[in-house]
Amino acid sequence: MFKAMVTESYTLLPKIMPVAIKSIDVLQGDGGAGTIRQTNFPDGAPFPYVKHRVDTLDAEKCTSKYTLIEGAVLGDKLESVEYEVRGIG
Repeated sequence: MFKAMVTESYTLLPKIMPVAIKSIDVLQGDGGAGTIRQTNFPDGAPFPYVKHRVDTLDAEKCTSKYTLIEGAVLGDKLESVEYEVRGIG
């Protein structure tokens, strides 16, 4: 489940949630730390896209940290939003 939601989310989410996510493009990197992904939303969504940076990824321990670094959702009050995902192993 961790692999599906974190390491392969860019291919799976647009397929299982096409109404909510148009596509996810890897702009930089190989999926590990330092990777930058852009999530594109369908026409009519409140925001056209967001960009996330993968800060850490440990598939063995089922942990990941990533940061929302760009997109209208941040508004003018937020510089970034950090997320942490921890699986139960």
